Parts: sequence; C-alpha cells; structure tokens
Amino acid sequence: GQLVKIQVTKDGKTSDHIPAYIRRVVQDPQTNVFNGQIWAPARPFKWTDGGYGKRKVAPPYIYEAHIGMAQEKEAVGTYREFADFNLEYIHSLGYNTVQLMAIQEHPYYASFGYQVTNFFAASSRYGEPEDLKYLINKAHELGMYVLLDVIHSHASANAYEGLNGLDGTFQAGDYQFSPSMTTSEIMDLLQNGRKAEVSFTIPEGYTIKDTAEKLAEEGLITSPEEFYAACEEDWESVFWFLNGVTNEADPSGTVSAKANRLEGFLYPETYRVPVGAAAHDIVERMLSQFDAVFTPLWQEAGGTDGGTVNGLTVHEMVTLASLVERESKAATDRDKIASVIYNRLNIGMKLQIDATVLYALGEWKERVYYSDLEVDSPYNTYAYAGLPVGPICSSGEASIEGALYPATTNYIYYVLKGDGSGEHNFAEDAATFEQYKAEYLNSL
Repeated sequence: GQLVKIQVTKDGKTSDHIPAYIRRVVQDPQTNVFNGQIWAPARPFKWTDGGYGKRKVAPPYIYEAHIGMAQEKEAVGTYREFADFNLEYIHSLGYNTVQLMAIQEHPYYASFGYQVTNFFAASSRYGEPEDLKYLINKAHELGMYVLLDVIHSHASANAYEGLNGLDGTFQAGDYQFSPSMTTSEIMDLLQNGRKAEVSFTIPEGYTIKDTAEKLAEEGLITSPEEFYAACEEDWESVFWFLNGVTNEADPSGTVSAKANRLEGFLYPETYRVPVGAAAHDIVERMLSQFDAVFTPLWQEAGGTDGGTVNGLTVHEMVTLASLVERESKAATDRDKIASVIYNRLNIGMKLQIDATVLYALGEWKERVYYSDLEVDSPYNTYAYAGLPVGPICSSGEASIEGALYPATTNYIYYVLKGDGSGEHNFAEDAATFEQYKAEYLNSL
C-alpha cells in the first residue's frame, strides 16, 4: 500500500507525477491529492470463469453502464455492488456483453469526458482492483463479455495528476502527421501548435490588389476586401519602415489610400501559413519578411530610421525599386535601369516609364499606346517629373539591391532588345536611343 510518485524534468522544470503505468491510484481524503500506490496482495485473485476470455467471441449485444451511477442509493456505486445487484438482471434481458464506462482513474469529469491520470489504474472510487476482477469473473460465469471503456485522449490538465505534461491541452487546428512519427512526437506537435500549413506564392511585381485577388482565388481569405481591411490596420507601431508613409488610393479605385500605403512593402515570396490563417496574419508575415530582407540592405548602404540613401527616403527607395522591378526583364539590367532613373532625377528629366502609366491605368498589358500616356495621375511619369507618389508593386531583393547600388553610368535611355533575351540596350543620347528603338520595332 506504499504511495509513490515519480519526479519528471521537462523543459527545465521539475515536477512530481503519478507513474503513467502504475496499476493502482488513490486519492488522499484530506488533501484530495492523487498518488500511485504499490499494489501487491498476498493472495492473488483466483479466477473461476474457466478461461472465458479466451473463448470464441459471439456477436455482441452490449449493455453500457457506469459503475458509480448504477445503484439507486445516493452514493457512488462499487464494483461488487454492480456484480451482485446488476449483472444477473442485465443478463436476463438478453445482453451478452457489458461495457463499463470511466474505468480508468480520473480526478474529475469535464464537458467532453473524464480526465484520466494514467494508462492502467482502475478507478479506486469503486473499490480495489480485486473487486473489479470479481465483477469481470462473475460476468464471465454468466456467459457475458466485459468491455472496459479505456480512453487516453483526455488526460488530466493538473500537472500533479497528468501524464508527464501530456495533459490534453492541445491547440485546436488542422495537423499533418507522418506514419513514422512516434507518440511523443505527435503529442509535442499537438501541444506546441505546429498546425497543418498551406503555401502560397506572391510573385515579384505584384500589387496589393493582385495579392488580395490571388489569395481569395486560392481560398486563403474569404475576399479581397478582407485583405484590404488587414492592410488598413496600425502597422506603423510594429514596423519602423512604415513611419510617415502615406499614399494615394489605388488608381483602379479598389484599394483605399490607407491600405495602399503598404504598396511595395508586402514582400513577394513563397509563404507557409497555418490552415485558416487570418488576413491579419498573412499581412504581418509579408511585412515581417520585407523587414528581414530590406532592413539589413538599408543599413548596409548607410541608411538609418528616418535617414536617406542616395538622397532617397525609405519610401522613395522602395518606390524606385518597384520601377526597377517592373521594367527589368533580365537580372543583369537592374542596376543599369536604376542608374537611368537616378540620372534622369539628377538632371530634372521626366522618367517616362511605361510601367507607371500602366499602374495609373489600373491594368497591366503588353503595350502602351500614345493615348495611354495622357492619363492624369500622379503615378504617370510621362506627365509628372520625379518619382511617382508611391511604389507601383512589390520588389524582390535583386531590385532593391539595384536601387540601393545603381551602376555608375551616363545612360538616360533604355529600350528592350528585339532578340527575345529580355535584356535592354542603353544609350547616353537621344540619337542612339532612336536607333535602338527602330531596331526593336523592326523585330516585332
């Protein structure tokens, strides 16, 4: 009858627990604390059922019962009372199987079941282990099978009664398991909430509108509006690079100015998020990834919070990088296209970048027509000098680097080559530019 517990150290914390595999658990009537108990009767129980449990199983006709609730008295019933007062009556009704609920030791019930403290100890509320054996033996003598309702999914949340911290405090969600995983690995997965994930990819050059529509199409959010609402939240208090950033509404009229201030800051990448992740969580992930990529580059280039690099603020630099992103088709051109932009800014020449016109029109298309150049928008760099009022898309790391570290050139023009390589010809004067332009047009 000696009481026993084991001491477990997990994650640097030490606590006492009931041994998970002990066969007897009792509760102290004064402290209500549960303890394991060494149980080794001097005389082992003598079975008289003739080895009934080894006989061929007939189709079961099951009577389900709860030992503690099976008596008419206003008290907890016992194993022996059930055996002496209930079994014969159940058998007379034609049942050949009795299923007993809540047999494992459990300190309490909860709304979804009883909370077990170990794997093998029969509840001491109803008597001693020999009393349960007496019940089973008598059922067998009557020709009845006994099923014990054993459940391990609801473990006690009390650390002193629980199963080494595997206390049923699992985080809700969808999970992915491997057949090779051990029980402890599965428990750790459930408790730490590493839920099933879904991936999505936002390509470089996407706008907020493009991103919201893609996420909605792939079922990650209910609607683009849900994403726009998340973009309108107070992200300035979390991410330094958004301080003081303002923007115009999306030219298409879809995205509000408040949401559109994040244009250019939602980093294009392949992400994995928990199934059912909210739009807020997705926006936060994308801004965090921008922070992880942009901040080191900005600091390495000599930038500070509130400072400038190459004479540009963070917002202006992200805007310039977005122009490089949309204009560059070949990786080798990015720093040279950036140099053209800087050179034009330095001499007060309009940038005249087709991608800004397309953004102002609210649509991406292969060709820009002369009539398109007339669109009245602060994004139209044919109509207005300097950088547009804000980024026109999200830029990848290479375009950000190109903007921070432009090539040293005297180029002020570039035009796409007609060989399908995606590269550009660059020129320092209008005459050379017109020559390259004619070559391109002849290739169409």
